[in-house]
Amino acid sequence: MAAPTAYGSSQVVATQLEQVSPKLPSWLQNEQSDFMKLFQKRMEKHQVSAWPGGQVSGVGAWRIPVTLSNGGDVQAISLDGGDAGSGSMMATAFMYLNYFASSTGFSIPMLAAMATKTRGQAVSNAMAKSISGAVRETNLYAEIGMFADPTGVLATGSGTGSPTFSGNSVTYDLETAHFISNRLRGYNALVDVYTTNLATKQGSARVTFIDRINNAVTLTVASGGTWTPVNTDVIAFPGMSPTLTTGSWRSGLYTYNTTNTSNSINGLSPSTYNELQCVSINAGSGGTNMPLTPAMIFAGKAGLVQRRDDKVLKGLVGVCHMAQRAAWYNLGLTIANNILRPGESPKAIDLAGQGTGYGNTFEAGDVVHYISRYADRSRVDWLVPQNFGLVELAPPGFITTPDGTRVFMNVNTTSGNPNLRYLFYLLDTRNYYSADPGCAVVYSGLAIPSGM
Repeated sequence: MAAPTAYGSSQVVATQLEQVSPKLPSWLQNEQSDFMKLFQKRMEKHQVSAWPGGQVSGVGAWRIPVTLSNGGDVQAISLDGGDAGSGSMMATAFMYLNYFASSTGFSIPMLAAMATKTRGQAVSNAMAKSISGAVRETNLYAEIGMFADPTGVLATGSGTGSPTFSGNSVTYDLETAHFISNRLRGYNALVDVYTTNLATKQGSARVTFIDRINNAVTLTVASGGTWTPVNTDVIAFPGMSPTLTTGSWRSGLYTYNTTNTSNSINGLSPSTYNELQCVSINAGSGGTNMPLTPAMIFAGKAGLVQRRDDKVLKGLVGVCHMAQRAAWYNLGLTIANNILRPGESPKAIDLAGQGTGYGNTFEAGDVVHYISRYADRSRVDWLVPQNFGLVELAPPGFITTPDGTRVFMNVNTTSGNPNLRYLFYLLDTRNYYSADPGCAVVYSGLAIPSGM
């Protein structure tokens, strides 16, 4: 049974005019982080065809060649008639990547469109507001997907509590070590639920309440669509296969900055091609999660230079959740920026006064770090943006018929008559790749400051 549908004129009654405030504030006026904007500005884009590639198993529409060896055998020889020695040529391999198609769909009943058409009827035009917000929503979901692994998991049950259905709703407690509820878009978001091993799709539902204080989420399903919930169930992007595997969702940063050596990275195995393995610093390896320290940063830099060269440090940037910026500030390493300000008169010191806005970057180990609310709270990633690019079947845009129509009316499957609602969709076929996954550092298992 499908999740409850997200259309109905009751959704916009609050905007219609009897005696109502002329303002329509939104609780979800999120924008893309500067990190994602950095990616979109710098990355090369490659348009691919549906063949070869598309959804053809084992064939990639875009190939990324890599050099495994430059060749050349160095050996001791004898100039007194000795053997000149053997030789070898360069060795190469390639990764491959297909486009990944997803859509952001909107449904507006005719009554809602008619009742909010003019300012004399409502404070906001439902149709116009939905169309204008479609691109923003698609971009925000793209950023959420950037910090999901390629299975498309959004949130995970904590393994505590006893979730049961009350009517058509079930509430899950969520894990606290990584993402909590940060990647769930909010009220009415459509999601799928899977078993803990991702082997079985339980069903589809909509988010009806997120308890940010107690870190729990309530999901509601259509009548007759319940399942037997377990406290380790997994919440994921909707519309994927009944069994989630690597590649079920588009590739993102955590596809390439990964400590998992058993999975394939775009057709190549890190266990076979060890240069695909990025530098990994586990702050929780001793049994206690430690905060990011200068010693860890030196270890990350040393590991990166050891496997590549010092030139990679020039293009290096970091990205993390606000929690890890707070942890870095808590060390007191940035306090000096607020103490000695030449030319200023003495005044009270604001110990967290500069560089603490959401769009601000901060430096740690001479590496500029960006912030994203969707990043793993216990992790910091270093990468070289110039190594990344994307493939797409076409640039993101509205699904449009050859005659230019982009707003549709579907047909009732029982009567064959038109359903009196408007539908439109924004299509995204982008998929990200890294030409050098090993040129990165992952700091994992980091301590999370209280309250973050």
